[in-house]
Amino acid sequence: MVACRSSKANVRVRFPLTAPKPPKYRRRYAPLVWERAWVQLPEVAPLLLNFCLFCLMNIFVSDPNPVVSARNLDDVRLNKMILESAQLLSTAMTMRGSKHAPYKVTHVNHPVAIWTRTTKGNYHWLYQHFVALLSEFYRRRGKMHACHKHSTKLRWGIDLMPKGGLQPFSNSSYYKTMDNVPLAYRLTLLDKWKNDILEGRPPTWKMRGKPAWCPQSLDRT
Repeated sequence: MVACRSSKANVRVRFPLTAPKPPKYRRRYAPLVWERAWVQLPEVAPLLLNFCLFCLMNIFVSDPNPVVSARNLDDVRLNKMILESAQLLSTAMTMRGSKHAPYKVTHVNHPVAIWTRTTKGNYHWLYQHFVALLSEFYRRRGKMHACHKHSTKLRWGIDLMPKGGLQPFSNSSYYKTMDNVPLAYRLTLLDKWKNDILEGRPPTWKMRGKPAWCPQSLDRT
């Protein structure tokens, strides 16, 4: 067995020393390519693993205002980001010494996780965003999200963070080279929504309507 570890997370992946049999449709045409690809897999796996980890956690900062950022999200990502925000806040609490965080530590070395626990200002912004997401979920669905029960406990985490105001947002969008982080996340969301339309599941904003900066090509649903 060959073991490789991701540099961005405490994850170990194991591969057999010998390659398994390629799929039937490849055994006749490309056995040598299959063998070479398997030999190189332990070298490529950490890069692929890091890429997947960075795609699994994010904060869609489409506006400097945490409430507006929550309202800009479509219905699917609104529901998803409530849990992710709670996990980021819980991770920040645990990393700062708390033993009462509602969720286990996850994605410790992710840029947005590091940003969250760096200062009180950063944590407070994400907590406000989390509360706004819960409020928006109730407005659109007419019921409370399951993470609502952890909102009080997560508020305690602000006192655990180092002193400091709000720092520049972490840019983990598709456009990482842009200095304007909210604009980078708006473009990222537009790309995701266009892809959703191509896949036959257009984005919806129940009881809200799409953001003002959303182009007319994305029909109001």
